[in-house]
Amino acid sequence: MINLNIFCIVLYFIVFFVVLFKLFLELTKGCMKSNCLMLGKTVLITGGNSGLGYQTALILAGRGAKIIIADKNDSTQSKNRIIQETKNPNVKSKMLDLSSFESIRIFAKEIIEEEDTLDVLINNAGLGYSGLKTIDNLPELMQVNHLGSFLLTHLLLDLLKKSAPSRIIFVSSLMAFINNLTIKNIDKVLSPLSLSYGNSKLCNIITANVFAEKLKGTGVTSNSVHPGLVNTPIFRNAHQDLPKSSLDAFYVFLKLFGKSVFEGAQTNIHCAISKSLEKVSGKFFVDCTPFFLPFKAKNKLFVQEIWRKSEELVGLKDEEKL
Repeated sequence: MINLNIFCIVLYFIVFFVVLFKLFLELTKGCMKSNCLMLGKTVLITGGNSGLGYQTALILAGRGAKIIIADKNDSTQSKNRIIQETKNPNVKSKMLDLSSFESIRIFAKEIIEEEDTLDVLINNAGLGYSGLKTIDNLPELMQVNHLGSFLLTHLLLDLLKKSAPSRIIFVSSLMAFINNLTIKNIDKVLSPLSLSYGNSKLCNIITANVFAEKLKGTGVTSNSVHPGLVNTPIFRNAHQDLPKSSLDAFYVFLKLFGKSVFEGAQTNIHCAISKSLEKVSGKFFVDCTPFFLPFKAKNKLFVQEIWRKSEELVGLKDEEKL
């Protein structure tokens, strides 16, 4: 009887704290409040075929923007669905494989030839898990999450400057705070892979901030965002090496405490369209609010080393460097 009472008390406190935690999450969810339209604006979203990228594309198309979905998978159905739902015919899909520097260069060349302006570049595409190497002999997770967007942004800078005021957004994560990033392991497959993910997300924040510094006075801003814990396709492969029981527990947690893709896209949209951010650059946003940076992202010497190493790894030519 005593054991039963103790069990009931423990259960009561667990339920109480779960409800309290859920309430806290609901009350602190960021909500994009701007009513700005995007008529005449061109937005390029990598990984726009599904998840956060698709939801971001859908919302911005609904605001009247011309949308370019860049994805390694066929995005025709996603494009047609967005056109049908928003009645906005200015949506196009293009093939982009961030795990291939050649694909990135071909894609960037096509964009420059086809588009007169680029008002917003959202580097959204990412992997949650991969222990593989790419055709460029680099860790797939680091190349897709960081090096690919690093190269792509450099190649599209002239178009972004021409379109100023324009914005660059890097989708990062609070996982950036869990890292062991060094100049020596940025091009290595690490174990556990969760560290590789955190390292790549730290690189996103570093990259956004260095672009912000180097682009001062050009009218181009650069920020990074944490969309939150969202149930998207990135998590379907993120923990494939875990036992089924652990995966089930993870998905239950995600269902209870995670955001919907609509909620997760709010910070992306906020940074893409809010007039209050027209001149804000070099910030890391969480729930539509500036957040403090990981310690390493504030170490100027470390940041410069990561930037230079990234230039080397993606094979930037002298004339392409900032």
